[in-house]
Amino acid sequence: MTIINFISSAIVNYIRIRNKTELYQPTYNKKNLRLFRPGLEKRSSDDRVVIIKENMPELPGSYLDVGSQLGYFVLKMSEEGFLSCGIEANPVSCIYAANIANLNGVKNVSFLNFALDLNTVDCLPEYDVISILSVYHHMVYFYGKHDADIILKKLISKCRKRFFFETGEYDEKGFYWTDGLSFMGKDTSLGIKEFLEDFGFSSVTKIGEYPTHLTNHKRSLFMCKK
Repeated sequence: MTIINFISSAIVNYIRIRNKTELYQPTYNKKNLRLFRPGLEKRSSDDRVVIIKENMPELPGSYLDVGSQLGYFVLKMSEEGFLSCGIEANPVSCIYAANIANLNGVKNVSFLNFALDLNTVDCLPEYDVISILSVYHHMVYFYGKHDADIILKKLISKCRKRFFFETGEYDEKGFYWTDGLSFMGKDTSLGIKEFLEDFGFSSVTKIGEYPTHLTNHKRSLFMCKK
């Protein structure tokens, strides 16, 4: 083990042992790394990874995951030949993801630590594929729906081919962000589809429903084509 890998391993396992960030996603572990306190992930991601891979463009290009957390989606899409980038507001999660990439020898990825807002979204380059999974409902709560929709519209303008969208839904009651999603109506899946269609995609397709660790309600995952 090189000194750099030794340091990366120490950082990753320190974060795990001391609970320095929420281990929401699985940890990418292609090289069967020794991870202390295994099995801590709160939500499965492989089900969504599989369906997203099936709906990717035929030719690899650039990929951005907004709210990349531990980098699982970024690292999995890099396996398909995509030049992959993640942006994450939590600095510890971002450090964790970067060190996991190093330990697994993944070269075609990057992780940036900042929050997506009205200013930072303008600084993003264009990407062939963008995913924003379980982030929008937080944006609505912290920025208000008006500004959240402006940010989303600007983000969509940065996407060339495929846009994958999942969010917390109005059917998930009792959370701090629930009331802000009332625009979805009684049929939340239909409400989200109609919401996305207003951004001018050539098509919006629901490609699956996936559970979370919060409630029994399954969130809809949409694939939008430019």
